[in-house]
Amino acid sequence: MPEADGLVLISSHLGQGLLMQACLDPSVIDEDDPFATDAALNPFDPANGFQAPPSSSRYDADFIERYRAAQARRVMRLDERARSLLARKAAARRAVKDGTATMTERLSATWSPIMTIWRTDADLRCWDLSIEPSARAYGSLWGGNPISSNWGSVGFGRICTPESWLSNWSAISSNATMENCAPHIRQPVCMVRYSGDNSVFDSEADKLESLLGNAEVARHDLPGNHHGKPVAKGELGGQQRAGEIVRQWLLSNNFTTVAR
Repeated sequence: MPEADGLVLISSHLGQGLLMQACLDPSVIDEDDPFATDAALNPFDPANGFQAPPSSSRYDADFIERYRAAQARRVMRLDERARSLLARKAAARRAVKDGTATMTERLSATWSPIMTIWRTDADLRCWDLSIEPSARAYGSLWGGNPISSNWGSVGFGRICTPESWLSNWSAISSNATMENCAPHIRQPVCMVRYSGDNSVFDSEADKLESLLGNAEVARHDLPGNHHGKPVAKGELGGQQRAGEIVRQWLLSNNFTTVAR
């Protein structure tokens, strides 16, 4: 790829794997059964602090600590599942190459396994507005009903191959992280952060800015949700202002063929 002259980051997260781990529901106890749940870790059980809107949920510190540790353990289990599927296929391909393959192994050698990752909309910060408080509204990027978003067909990484899980969605195995990449960026950066973002939070935006320490960063904090739209009816959004900021940044860096 040609080297970029500059970089524009709008509502940018720290990497798909870290985003996924923060959203992953760790109360899943069987990856083949989307309804199998560890009640002690269920983020949508009132006994654990969940409240439906208009109230904000209230999770205590012990639950949050156990929850986040369990999220990391689920990522580890999914990594193991992905590697097991790939190992099975690799073994079958070796058997085909050696001429010793059974019919099942011949089929396995060409088989493309698919992983279904259920319940990936369970970031506690979306339901408990006291965790990293900001101007965000109750709910996630997918809406305010966790039942439909956490168990529905649409969600981060819902359908993926073992390869894509390990390379993109795993917080443990993926190399596609800002922590790995951002320190190597030396071109000028225009960074836009929306104050009501319910997918990229203040701590993550601050972390990203610090990782870009080798670059000249122009950061702008604007009102709006993750997409720059108004958080609530009657409030201001930041999309149009973000567009003007990017345009002026392009002009100020003499990227004029793009800005006109």
